[in-house]
Amino acid sequence: MDKIRARENLTPTESTLALFLQEHAREATTMSLNELSETLHASKSSIIRFCKKLGYKGHKELCVQLAKELDAFVFQGRELNLSLPFLLNDDKRSIAEKTYTLMMGALNETWSNLDQEKLYQVSKMLYERKKIYIYAGEDGYLLARDFTMKLENIGFHVFLKSIPGTSIQQACLEGVESTALFIYYNSASDELVKIAKILASKKIPIVTITGPDKDPVTIYASDAITVSYYEPSPKVAEFGSFTAIQLILNIIYAYLFNMDFEKNMHTIMSIEDNRKNI
Repeated sequence: MDKIRARENLTPTESTLALFLQEHAREATTMSLNELSETLHASKSSIIRFCKKLGYKGHKELCVQLAKELDAFVFQGRELNLSLPFLLNDDKRSIAEKTYTLMMGALNETWSNLDQEKLYQVSKMLYERKKIYIYAGEDGYLLARDFTMKLENIGFHVFLKSIPGTSIQQACLEGVESTALFIYYNSASDELVKIAKILASKKIPIVTITGPDKDPVTIYASDAITVSYYEPSPKVAEFGSFTAIQLILNIIYAYLFNMDFEKNMHTIMSIEDNRKNI
């Protein structure tokens, strides 16, 4: 669905097809190519061409992926509203189960669309450069802070500003031997865009971990990790998007830990032993 929403420069036929898939997604997954063609008065070749533009071999593969995505967010036979999942009369069990469904669905969807090789290569770059400057949006700061603490515990030099408005100063001081990591889900703030421009002018590698919306910072990024999970605003809270980005960051941390496994195991055992002796 994110690929469908994000697609631009569609022909009139493709626009009709994209709208139908968004408004009648469940119905579309059960329709044959002939049925879809007749319903939309579109040629089968146009439909197949649209599927290929989205990165699928054809109509059947798109429907399989769409069905998997829809099933990840089904609660008691009905699709959940990912942003506003709760109803006035929900009992305590329903609230808990909906929250679980959202978070597990976000994990499953993120995992199924994850480019693991790309994520590993990003992790390898962070390992080789060692010095990491992190820039976070409001919705990514807690995730960035947790990630920073994990990396500091295994000897990485990580820089994350906690005072709003001071990240531009950090960007100006950042050296060419470092890597910049941007963490946020919604569209980047003007400050983050400004920071990306500064870093790009200094030829500092930029990695972004963001949501599926088009974003100006990714123009400057050497690598962009996009979370496939789509959670539009307004929303009750960042249940799914927080979980999805946390999965990405935890995998990066696990890769980095494993790249120096014996040293890092010694470090954490030493920390634990010293805590016991306090």
